[in-house]
Amino acid sequence: MTNLAASAPLKSDQTDRLGAFPVLAAAWLLALGLIALQIAPLAMATFQRGILFDNDDAMRLVQLREWLGGQGWTDLTQHRVDPPDSPVAHWSRIVELPLAGIILPLRAVATPLEAERIAITVWPCILMAGFVLGLLAMARRLVAPPALIAGALIVALNPVLLFQFLPGRIDHHGAQMALALALVALAGRGLFRRSAAAGIAAGAVSAVMLAIGLETLPLVGAVAAAFGTAWIVEGASARRSVAAFGTSLVVATLCAFMLTVPPGRWSLPTVDSLSLPWLWLAVGGGVVLVGLSCLPTAPGRWRQRAALAFSAAALVCGVFVIAWPECLRGPYGNLDPLARSLWLVGVGEAQPLPALVLRNPSQFLFFLAFPLIGWLALGVAAIREGRREPRLFLVFALSTVALGVTLQQMRGAPFASMLGLFGWLYMIDRALQAVGTRPAGSAILPAVLTVGACALALPYGWNEAGAAIIAPSSHAQASCGDPADMAALAAEPRGLVLAPLRLGPRILVATPHDILAAPYHRNNRGNHVALAALSGSPAEALAAVRENKVRYVAICLGDADLDRLGSATSDPLVRRLAANDPPDWLQPIRQVGAIRAWRVVTP
Repeated sequence: MTNLAASAPLKSDQTDRLGAFPVLAAAWLLALGLIALQIAPLAMATFQRGILFDNDDAMRLVQLREWLGGQGWTDLTQHRVDPPDSPVAHWSRIVELPLAGIILPLRAVATPLEAERIAITVWPCILMAGFVLGLLAMARRLVAPPALIAGALIVALNPVLLFQFLPGRIDHHGAQMALALALVALAGRGLFRRSAAAGIAAGAVSAVMLAIGLETLPLVGAVAAAFGTAWIVEGASARRSVAAFGTSLVVATLCAFMLTVPPGRWSLPTVDSLSLPWLWLAVGGGVVLVGLSCLPTAPGRWRQRAALAFSAAALVCGVFVIAWPECLRGPYGNLDPLARSLWLVGVGEAQPLPALVLRNPSQFLFFLAFPLIGWLALGVAAIREGRREPRLFLVFALSTVALGVTLQQMRGAPFASMLGLFGWLYMIDRALQAVGTRPAGSAILPAVLTVGACALALPYGWNEAGAAIIAPSSHAQASCGDPADMAALAAEPRGLVLAPLRLGPRILVATPHDILAAPYHRNNRGNHVALAALSGSPAEALAAVRENKVRYVAICLGDADLDRLGSATSDPLVRRLAANDPPDWLQPIRQVGAIRAWRVVTP
């Protein structure tokens, strides 16, 4: 079999590494400068007014406050959501560590609110700077310097790549993208340079990703499969790095599990967070890799190695399917039907790709044109250059996995875009090489193609093309995000608030109140009650308000779910509230911005 580790790199990879660092630094600074110009107004709004990107970031901030206020590290109970039946969050606190690391020292020189706002502004920008540097550093090994500068422009001007790193974006998505990029780089080094240290680091990064959230499980599984494939193809020469990755994955995943899950829940299987079923997959997979690496190998007997590897993997996966079949249904398998029809259908990241194509071509093209074309270019690059630069096979395979995830749920699109970038840079690099090697007259077409590729790599034009097919209509959700608009509601005595799901976390951040509903699938009871009350008649809503001791009702006129709630029945409460025609058992509170709130005045 061919020794991939010994394959010759691309021509651009044979350049003097020391000479390439200034180009990398220039590309990074160029990208950061362009990004800073674009996000400066948002950064100021985040610092001055506490603007958060979406409801997940608001809920993350609430969880962080509770931890800093004394709640246990492994106690993820959301005590202010549907009390006393408060759900346990499926989120890990790992991504709260850097935020806490900024906030706690700053409290010595600033107020807690100022320290918090500095953290939610600065940390995403720090993470973004590291992510951009990682993208460009990885691209530097695949393309020549001129294409790297083009890559800096594409990264800086492409919101699909960077929206997870905007100021106020403190949820786990940005951290997962940065870790995924690190995993790709480390896996490439472990696989093709046979670096045991890189294999160990890749296993540790995989474990952290799984502990933060299971949405990266397909990428981690694909990397593990790549190490298994290396053992099948290479045999003894891959043994060291395969054993290093497998051992690290086992040890690090066990440590992550024990550090983030309370002992009382170790035996409790959960579908949506690191628990016994997923521990079995990760640890079992790592043990399989370690076991395979210990077996004697002989040159040319890759078929026997493949049979062993597939049999061991089938055993691990078979036990998983038999023991925990509920995990195959996904996190929304037990979701309340009313929440599915009135909330989940509006959650963009949870939608399958075909549904988005039919419902919103503009959004589809905005998010998917870039990774799809990049994926195709990666396929061409892997076919043409893969023998000389085998990392292209790895990037193409992981890009395929990310697009497969996106086909099921749109939450995979940022990962697909991250990997698709390298396909675009391959196209631009080849076009620039054609420009440089042809006479002036014949270089016009490649030059035009280069400029066109850079322009097509930006999603704005794709968005307009989609809008020309079917113009999407939605509320401006940003109007619901200013905590100052909650001032009147926050001044009321503490009580339970009935509000649409998306608004719930915003209320928790800006007021002392508790909420009945939040946009999270584990809060089945509270979400059902809130959706039934808001979409039902005023009389039905009143019964729910009395039964659950609700003191306030609130909506935001910018909430994208209002139309769906308002069309569920013939005379829904939420429609009357949006029209400022509340029933007589609701007394208006001073209206601020897009927020409308009422106190319950039933006897």
